[in-house]
Amino acid sequence: LRHWVANFRDDYLRVLVTREGLMGQDSVCSCGRPAKYRCSECYGVQLFCRECIVNGHTTHPLCRIERWNGTFFQKRELRHLGLRVQLCHPGNQPCPRARPGRSKFVVIAPNGFHHVALDFCECRLSRLQTQVGAAAFTRLVSSNS
Repeated sequence: LRHWVANFRDDYLRVLVTREGLMGQDSVCSCGRPAKYRCSECYGVQLFCRECIVNGHTTHPLCRIERWNGTFFQKRELRHLGLRVQLCHPGNQPCPRARPGRSKFVVIAPNGFHHVALDFCECRLSRLQTQVGAAAFTRLVSSNS
């Protein structure tokens, strides 16, 4: 430990502190909008606008998102950025007759507890089929995380 402290501590701390700041990154998203959001689980330190970070997480709703507030990165939930998870519609496509479900559905995943906003398909499925689909979502999410 003494060897590490004497030889590596300062470099290690410099990397940690730098990672918590903007690191001189351009604050414009590839779409041209201001970039303030990041997902270290998917994209490392690259910054995105709200729309692009949400669109990039439609199939990964359990990632940890952070927003640059001008001083440091704050944790944000994807549901607060507008992401809604569609359950039970064929082909995992958005349902044209979606019925909003709970806006704070709790999911327990390997990377922690998450609050997810759900929408249910109202096309042809019975309530039982919708609930079974919700159980399938839980299994799907846990296998993708």
